[in-house]
Amino acid sequence: MMSVRKAGMWNVLISIGFALVITLLGITLSDKQFAITAMMVLLGIWLVPFAWLSRQAQVGERSDQY
Repeated sequence: MMSVRKAGMWNVLISIGFALVITLLGITLSDKQFAITAMMVLLGIWLVPFAWLSRQAQVGERSDQY
């Protein structure tokens, strides 16, 4: 089980990493339609660890109360 603080830290770090990659994609790719598609795919990939870590934080928070 992961602590709330650790899950939050990982969420922030992963989100910043994905934001950097998405920004770099938008700047470096000349084909705008491909860049938009790649950004949408990255957002979908980012959602998986974000949702999992958010759930771990909720579970950890509930178990700390009891």
